[in-house]
Amino acid sequence: MWLAAIQLISGRHWQDNRAQIAAELAALPKERPLLVLLPENFALFGERQGYLDGAEALGEGPIQTQLAACPGVAPTAAAAASTSAMVLP
Repeated sequence: MWLAAIQLISGRHWQDNRAQIAAELAALPKERPLLVLLPENFALFGERQGYLDGAEALGEGPIQTQLAACPGVAPTAAAAASTSAMVLP
């Protein structure tokens, strides 16, 4: 299994952060399986209320759904997104 760590500067808006993550995922090596690690604040970085507003239950919500829809990401990786890790099959 290969390992990749993605570093990015997250902002307050998930869609902007998602675009950065999608670009990084597209640039990853094609070797599989691949474990991808994301920063702890990959979805958003902001004030306390922003975190509360963006919170999702494990396995559901727009952030996990959109992450799972990124090219090459296994659908089951959406639940792992909350732990900042995903496996690409």
